[in-house]
Amino acid sequence: AGSSSRGIEYLGVRQLSEVLDLMRQAEFLLFPSEWYETMGRTIMEAFAVGTPVVASKLGPPASMVVHGTNGYHFEPGNVAQLRDRVEWCSRNLAEVRSLRTNARRAFEIEYSGPANLEKLINIYREARQSSPSRKAQTSVAQP
Repeated sequence: AGSSSRGIEYLGVRQLSEVLDLMRQAEFLLFPSEWYETMGRTIMEAFAVGTPVVASKLGPPASMVVHGTNGYHFEPGNVAQLRDRVEWCSRNLAEVRSLRTNARRAFEIEYSGPANLEKLINIYREARQSSPSRKAQTSVAQP
């Protein structure tokens, strides 16, 4: 069961499909981490449903969110800047909504299955081309 506190409703554990539906309905996702995250799965999920993200300008989330294109940044730990960014987004919903297409496009280009398959294939190609045994084969003089 959920509980509420100062305008925040805690929904508890939900199925991924329900989480994605809730993200789809949100005007934007707030990702206020002060830690170096390894990868922002939550950001990828928001982008998958076309929801812009307001994220700390720190680590991988900072590179995933392109300020003014698919979301906005704020300096980690700067509560005043975070508040100002959220208030600005809340007052400028038309501008925030205009980022939805870019958020979805970021998912398709960077994080979708086909995009990741292509990246993986390229990694294997590069590994094959730079492997020591392959270099030895190509550097042997031909008679």
